Amino acid sequence: MCSPSSRGFRSASSSCAISSSWKARRKDPARLRHRSGDTTINYVPVNFPRYKPAIIKMQAGSQEFWRVVNAGANTIMDVQVLYDGVPQPLQIVALDGVPTGSKDGHHQGTVITKTDIMLVPSARAEFVVAAPASTVKVAQFITLNINGGPASDVNPKRPFANIVTSAAPVNLPKLNASGTARKMRFDDLASAKITAHRDLYLSEYFQSFGHETRRCSLLHYGRRTEGNPFQP
Repeated sequence: MCSPSSRGFRSASSSCAISSSWKARRKDPARLRHRSGDTTINYVPVNFPRYKPAIIKMQAGSQEFWRVVNAGANTIMDVQVLYDGVPQPLQIVALDGVPTGSKDGHHQGTVITKTDIMLVPSARAEFVVAAPASTVKVAQFITLNINGGPASDVNPKRPFANIVTSAAPVNLPKLNASGTARKMRFDDLASAKITAHRDLYLSEYFQSFGHETRRCSLLHYGRRTEGNPFQP
């Protein structure tokens, strides 16, 4: 579990909750268009406009298992770990509590390596990240910019936490080896036969600030085709 300290928290079996709030200032539309929702990471505020990061402490040379949840009401996040500006590999083992690659009927998960993870509100990701080397000058846990369209909230690229290493262990609990996987519903979903095809569309309408006209954007959500199951 994470233990907050001043402006930081300890993270190798570590849980991290990121939440956000929106404080609209309709009297100043120009300022509102450039402002993002205020964010907290394990109760440490990372607020507009300074975005002063929290602190994650890691032991040098270690690998840690992170569990990150987007606890925000309406803020989308695309989380990434940067060492001197270089995206780091994140070894994803589960999304929303479901082991990645485990729906082929064999009950065995598959590690998926990515450099960023998209988290919509309430989404959760579990992944392994390596501590930065001693040569790294700036190590950060960030979110990338999210372009949600003309009616979306503003979700710019911004830091959540600075990662600081030391030789001392961080005294986090270690995960025990898991036992035999139990049978779960939809275990063989990846090989299930497709019985229906649908096109889904999402649209949004809004009245922009300071204007009487309405705009609309249309998003093609997804399609399932024979022999190619839809992959969200």
